[in-house]
Amino acid sequence: MRVPALLLLATVSTGVHAATFQVGNTADIPDIAPGDGFCTVVANPDDPTDPAICTLRAAIMEANASPNQDTIILEPGATYLVSIPGAEEDNAASGDLDILYPVIIRVPEAGGVPVGYATIQVVERVDAAFDILNVPAPGVTLSGLRIRGGDHQGSPWNRAGGINVWSSHVRLRYLDVDSEAGDGVFSAQGSASRVTSISHSTISGATDAVSVVNSRVDIVSSTLARATNSGLYVQQPQSQVLVVESTISGNFDGVSVVFGARVDIVESTIADNTRAGIWINGSQSIASAIRSLFASNGHSNDRACWLGDQNPTVTMEDNIYDDHSCPQGGEGDDSLFDTPVYLSLLGDHGGPTPTHRPMTVSPAVDAYIGTECVQGDEDQRGMPRAVAWLGGEPACDIGAVELEEDVIFFDQVDRL
Repeated sequence: MRVPALLLLATVSTGVHAATFQVGNTADIPDIAPGDGFCTVVANPDDPTDPAICTLRAAIMEANASPNQDTIILEPGATYLVSIPGAEEDNAASGDLDILYPVIIRVPEAGGVPVGYATIQVVERVDAAFDILNVPAPGVTLSGLRIRGGDHQGSPWNRAGGINVWSSHVRLRYLDVDSEAGDGVFSAQGSASRVTSISHSTISGATDAVSVVNSRVDIVSSTLARATNSGLYVQQPQSQVLVVESTISGNFDGVSVVFGARVDIVESTIADNTRAGIWINGSQSIASAIRSLFASNGHSNDRACWLGDQNPTVTMEDNIYDDHSCPQGGEGDDSLFDTPVYLSLLGDHGGPTPTHRPMTVSPAVDAYIGTECVQGDEDQRGMPRAVAWLGGEPACDIGAVELEEDVIFFDQVDRL
């Protein structure tokens, strides 16, 4: 498939050094000769660096042929297809895009931030979008991608329609993942040195937005939403998940911590989840939440927290709940219970991800001053923390979002 010249070049550097591939063909065609150093989908081209003969699949197949961390650059606004059936194949020639060695796949950036999104469109749910397999540091970076239409095919352990991560070091940043079926991101069998990091991203999984099994995952400044099961599902004793300045909203369960897993939540917002904000079960399961908001969870019950009957370890401090289902913290806990939280609807309130902004009457506004509240810190959207909305000394809001000083227009209920 020929594409306009504005879809840029397909240039590579060969030899022992890492290569850079600028993809100029949006069709789904495998590389003609993986390992030759050229991203080409036709035999004997007049110019092997012609941009029209470099596809995303071909570029990944070339990157898989080298242990160096190659870079693949996509065009913002373009849609790259994943359409070749063959879910059980693991060399990126068919089915999902298998990644075997360190690689960076991104759009152009300005100041370290993507200038837009390239779309990865899985056609007719042939497979997941990406399968990342046993990649050590420096690992895999996906940045500035919008992933649509994937499904979990093949092995029952390939649970994601978006991104499957297997014992790999992975950075997922500025992504918008909404899989057709399966999980948005599935991370399994990681280790202390192989971490899945999710930042500045929106993950909407058809089953679980993010699912973790025996893996370490860090989630920062991201939103997990609209999953039919859990926004975040974490299981097994070697799973450790840290959630910082993030929003988990509109799922069946917000966070599920089971079978000995551990989840720590800091300065985040857990809201509008149908059955429970956080469900914790298993005698070895551990969960904590600090300076976070729990609002409108358990639509037919008071279930900001739902603790199983096997005595999990739970630490909750300095949070605000609109019910009384969560345990009181220790002696220094200043949590508020049965307190209306007053949040906006989930929406675009600035930054790359949807959030709930506290209304002007919310008890979360200017709720704490302490060593954790430092001027210069940022909320989920990248807006400054420690804003003196109520006057006096700058103070931080509880939850993922700081009510900014320059807000002019609010929701109607904000004006009451």
